[in-house]
Amino acid sequence: MMTRDEPLSDARSLSGKRRLHPLAILFPFGSYSRPPRLGRAIRIPRWVVLAILFVAILIVDYFSVGVTVQDDGAVLYENSNFTWETWAVVFVALGAVAAILVARWWSFRWWIADDAIWTSGGILGRWRRRVTFGRIVTIDRSSTPFGRAFGVSRIAIETTAVDQAAPDVLLGSVANADARLLEDLLIAKLVFDGEETEARRFDPLGVDRLGWRELVFAGATTLQIGRAVVVLYAATLFFLAQLSPTIVIGFDTATFRMPAPHYAIVPFLGVVAVVWLVSTVYFVASFARFRLGKHEGWLILETGVVRRSRRLIRAGAIQGLEISRSPLQRCFRAKRAMLRMRLPAYGSPPVYAMVLHPAVTDATLPSLMNQIAGMDPGTSAAMCGKAVIPLAAGSRNAYVAYWPLRIAAGCGVLLAVLLVLQRGLWWMALTPLVLAAPFALSGWLAWRSAGWYAGDGGWLLVQRGAFTLTSTAARIDQIQYVRWSQGLLSRANAPVSLAISVATSGGVGLLSQLLGFLVRPADPSLVRLRAVSATDAEKIAISSGFAPSLPPDLIAG
Repeated sequence: MMTRDEPLSDARSLSGKRRLHPLAILFPFGSYSRPPRLGRAIRIPRWVVLAILFVAILIVDYFSVGVTVQDDGAVLYENSNFTWETWAVVFVALGAVAAILVARWWSFRWWIADDAIWTSGGILGRWRRRVTFGRIVTIDRSSTPFGRAFGVSRIAIETTAVDQAAPDVLLGSVANADARLLEDLLIAKLVFDGEETEARRFDPLGVDRLGWRELVFAGATTLQIGRAVVVLYAATLFFLAQLSPTIVIGFDTATFRMPAPHYAIVPFLGVVAVVWLVSTVYFVASFARFRLGKHEGWLILETGVVRRSRRLIRAGAIQGLEISRSPLQRCFRAKRAMLRMRLPAYGSPPVYAMVLHPAVTDATLPSLMNQIAGMDPGTSAAMCGKAVIPLAAGSRNAYVAYWPLRIAAGCGVLLAVLLVLQRGLWWMALTPLVLAAPFALSGWLAWRSAGWYAGDGGWLLVQRGAFTLTSTAARIDQIQYVRWSQGLLSRANAPVSLAISVATSGGVGLLSQLLGFLVRPADPSLVRLRAVSATDAEKIAISSGFAPSLPPDLIAG
């Protein structure tokens, strides 16, 4: 790994200001980092950016294709003809965008000086940022097949600062020679400072060794539906682009009839099988190359075959660990679950999903937790589901009735609107009530699986999940805030909501909260228990040392 006997030679080589690879011009969104804006700086809301993007897509779609439905039911696609005025506007817009991208790439510089990474940039408002080596907690170098073809890598560096949900230093398109020099310099300075070159190596941790059979089995039981859908969507767009653009679709309305139920089930099962197969292949390709080692206080993690990644993680900066098991994984005796890690600077939702092990078993989990983060055996056993304190029966109704009450309220509002506008369609307002029963069952399963564990006061563990069971552990001394909340009409001793965070940026922005809600499993930077009884709240607060955080009127006498 180390190619230099003296780190000073690497520092001298990187002391001069340099730009990123020109490939950063084509991919500007993941190639740069800049310090967060402070004070009263003008910030464009995300919804404005999304609205502009949506309007741009509509304009492109309007000028690109025309759709005509003929009398016989055929659908004809015709390309629109561009006028010279349209072409002039397009060329001016593309020229302006290209000029901005080139100017941004030209103005961005990075270099090494005084044991720190310097970055500077800005077209109109110039800025400069200094990140010292001592603040660095993660170093992530990765490469894709496209990037390797152009000889570039991606380097993302996180620090102990908690000010944004993005890497503090992001060099998205840096030449491999510079990336290798920078990585070797950081490893020599942070991990092996003062050691001889011959002694620089990471000792492998005692973790489960996965053969091809175990890896395929772990991938088949760890469903990554979101990523599988994205891969399928990209593949579908690629193959459709290769087909002929002339498509005629005909409808025979005279012979149309509803398909039988068993004919509808077969395509659905086919789609499920394809998604499951793609998820398994993606998992195997991600972890066919896997190595986890440690030296002093630093971990090294190498994963990926298609997208190769090497991550260095400061073990002392780990403030949240989580393990999740799908319903399929819990059906087998040899339980294997994916172990993830979150750092405070990752915000909510996190930028990276730090998978420390793709399929760890209950037998080796305690030893691995102790080697990685010094976790006590009791908390490690609780992550496997042992000795977890379940929620009291007083919280059950709050879980079961959470969504049914909201569905009923929404149906009431819809019913009132229909009675005013379309009285004859009043019955349509009651159709969503069909979902009340399955949501009530899901709430009951969520209450039954929810629990907590504090142990000796070093770690606080929260267990949750109606279907995918997730155990999230956070260091108590690193938790930034604890929030207890009650509804407006709640009475004393009623169930309350608990939110714990290991990051002050855990709840920034409505969009981050929505994405954090969609991301599964739970993010330790912001973990919630939807309903906790007064008795459980008092026990959790006392066991974790959060008793002063309880409002005086929350716990009765």
